[in-house]
Formats: sequence, structure tokens, C-alpha cells
Amino acid sequence: MAATIEIGSSRLPRMCSAAARMALAITALAFASLGHGQECDDPFADNPFFFDPEFQPPPPKKPHVNVIVVRPSAPGPDIAQSETSEVLPRPSRHEERIAAMLARPTKMDIRDMPLCDVVASLRDAAPEVNFHVDQRAWEILRLTRNDSMTLTVDDVPLRSALAIVLRPHGLVAMVRHDALVITHEDEAEYSTMHRRVYPVGDLVQSQQQDSFFALVDAIKTTVNRESWDDKGGPGTIAVVPAAGCLVIWQSPNNHDEVLKLLRALRAAQELRRGE
Repeated sequence: MAATIEIGSSRLPRMCSAAARMALAITALAFASLGHGQECDDPFADNPFFFDPEFQPPPPKKPHVNVIVVRPSAPGPDIAQSETSEVLPRPSRHEERIAAMLARPTKMDIRDMPLCDVVASLRDAAPEVNFHVDQRAWEILRLTRNDSMTLTVDDVPLRSALAIVLRPHGLVAMVRHDALVITHEDEAEYSTMHRRVYPVGDLVQSQQQDSFFALVDAIKTTVNRESWDDKGGPGTIAVVPAAGCLVIWQSPNNHDEVLKLLRALRAAQELRRGE
């Protein structure tokens, strides 16, 4: 006949193992201590298999969906078309399309997304533009494929969104050969130097060469000072008073900065005229 061991009102079969009998005895002492007002740790507090009929599991977290959207441009003058009167030679049809796309407002809400996937998503969000990643940039994207980034921006130009994403990795996006090229900043700075002609007759007081000096000085002191020839860099500015133009040899990024400065000066000039 099998013997029994009583714990409270329960009757359990005797186990043959001495260790099992000791464990049951310790459990019995623990439950007994509860009846005498002594504290005892809940043996089920950290037990994931313990069933509590009153337990309400937390609602499942909604998974984060990475969103990258390039919105249509707001009504108004096209940026690319305005550039045709500000700089020569005039951009090609593809360059105009890229310039307009870079001005479009963009929303990015990404979390734990590799840089290479961010670049691919930006490319897919602007299918009408030819994207190209050169060899050096591709190596950087490949080396950072296990590094994730988190970023939330809204209603910023695509040009600015690209700069936010690429610049921490030493990369830039630039227009070259009728495509938007992602390359290393060193490549963009010196290997793609080219000439542009800027009509600036409206920004000088006369067509005398001396009238251009203040404008040339403003450009050289505010646009990447170390990139100009008088500081040991490759950039140059030639004044052509008869045409009311500046002929500038610079990198694409520095050309963009020159154009921004000239636009700001024209805006300031308009404000002064309105006073």
C-alpha cells in the first residue's frame, strides 16, 4: 500500500527521491509561515508559466513603419527655371528636372534603418530622377550596412534631407552628367571642378571693374574661404565688366553656395527698394 504525505489538506504520493521529499517539506514550511503573519516571497512572481485569471497582458506594440515621402512641389515659380537667368550655361532638361526634385518637400520618419536602405528608399521616392552611387560611396554604404539610423524630419527640401542623411558619413549628393550622384565629399570638392558664368550687373553700381571688388570679396570671404586661389585653393573668380558677369571656377557644392549668396543679396536689394 502506497504511503501519503499530507500538506494542508492535499494528499500527494510519496516520492522515492530524498531530494524531492526535502523540496516538498520546504514548500510546506513556506505556506505554513503565511498562516502566522510572516512574509514570504511569492514563488510565482517571476514564473512566466503561472496562470493568473485576473492578469491583463499589455496591448501589443504597433510596429514602426519607416516612411520616406517626396511630396509634389507647392505652387509657385519653378526653382530650376529661375536658375536659368542667374547662372550660365543654362542647365539641361535633366538637370532642371533634378533641381526641381531637390526643392520638393520631403518627409522622413525612419527608425533603425541602415543607411543603404535609406538611400534606396529615397531613390524609389523620386523615380523620375536618375540616381547613381559611385564606387567610393558604395564602399561606404557597404561598410555601414549593419549601422542603423533613426531620423524624423518633415517638410524639408529633398536636398536638405539628403544632406542630413549623407553628411555624417562623409557623403554628398550632387548633380553630374544629368544624374543625381552620391559620392564622397572629397570627390565632390576637387575632382568635379567646373566653370560657371554669373550675370551680376544688377548687384554692382557701375560696369567699372572696381565696382565688382566688393562682390568678389563677399564671395571669397563667405563661401569656403580656403578653396580660393588666394588661400592656396583651386577656385578662381574672373571679372568681365563689359558683360556684367563673374566667371567662377569652383566645385559643385561651392557653386551652389555662391548662387545662394547672390540670391540673398538680390533679396536684400529688393527689401531696400521697398522701403
